[in-house]
Amino acid sequence: MNRLLTERDLNQLRGQDLITADETAFWVGDKLVAENVLTQVRRIITAPGLVLESKKGLLKG
Repeated sequence: MNRLLTERDLNQLRGQDLITADETAFWVGDKLVAENVLTQVRRIITAPGLVLESKKGLLKG
């Protein structure tokens, strides 16, 4: 199942030049995939800092 990234996460990836303006990114399982929206070409990217930010959850104590 694909999980979309937030706009903030996408902007962070673009700011680090990991994806271009023509690409979007999403999670497929545990892999972060960049997809060019014009050509539909996909590639796996590595963004270690994004992993913690995109997996937010409510902690119960």
